[in-house]
Amino acid sequence: MKNLFGDIINVIIGAVAIFIILTVFGFVIDKVTIWMCPIQVQGRYIFIDVSDEGQQGLANLFIYEEGDIKTVVMVDVGPHSTSEHLIDTLRENSIRQIDYLLVTHYHKDHAGAISDILDSGINIKTIYYNVTDNAVNDENKEDYQSFIDVLNTLSENGTEIRQYPDNWTFYFGRFFRVELIYKHDGVSMPIGRTTLNDTGVVLKFIYLKGLKEKSILITGDIGPVASDYIVSNKFEEIRDVNILQVPHHAATPRVVDGFFYITSPDIALVPAYETLWDGERCKDTKMILENIDTQIRVSDIDGDVEIVF
Repeated sequence: MKNLFGDIINVIIGAVAIFIILTVFGFVIDKVTIWMCPIQVQGRYIFIDVSDEGQQGLANLFIYEEGDIKTVVMVDVGPHSTSEHLIDTLRENSIRQIDYLLVTHYHKDHAGAISDILDSGINIKTIYYNVTDNAVNDENKEDYQSFIDVLNTLSENGTEIRQYPDNWTFYFGRFFRVELIYKHDGVSMPIGRTTLNDTGVVLKFIYLKGLKEKSILITGDIGPVASDYIVSNKFEEIRDVNILQVPHHAATPRVVDGFFYITSPDIALVPAYETLWDGERCKDTKMILENIDTQIRVSDIDGDVEIVF
């Protein structure tokens, strides 16, 4: 009886070992297959300088080519006042259509240039936005109404209008995807009542570099409330990113300290004008970024930053 029991245990252990070996083998084969894939893949990320003295802004451009298919993705487009440089950048990259425009939140320094893009003749195929509660919208009536007017214009022009689903992951190709890390309507628990900034979505772009996945975290204007929730509930999702768009232009009210230490980026991209970055409101963020030894790029100082992936 004892020998029979021992045989059963050995069979179970053997089966588990075989399962683990096959799982690891399958993962390796999958990665090697991707690495040896004959399809030509190229991606570029451009952190566009849409800041000007006294005016901050955010615009992120992703150009992803897989074989003969080219996909253009933007996250925010900056304000109207710097739209000329934005449109020049799009034209320099031969962009006639933005396939996906992902809006973090509807403040004008993030969504103000949408009308300028349309007026330039560049088409927007699909736009995603976050739905916010009326209590938040009433506090931001001018920006909210401007954004609703833009959505109506986009709809008339044939743009597909979509709201971010919960737990959203979207593949732009086999090797490039985006994951929705955070969204909030401004009132619902457990986060509760927040400003418009803390309703902004946080998006993690993931791409394959060799056999390793790399990540770019786009954070919009989130502040202390949103970042505290993310640090407590989304630790693994934001840990050790490669590139971080620094939230809220690096200025107060800023994210909690732990957000920077957990993300621990190789490169920190700051969408701010020079005197803001050098001023009192950015002092603490600057000190933390220097402490974690990240490369810092400030839009109004360094201009456009382009990263090939």
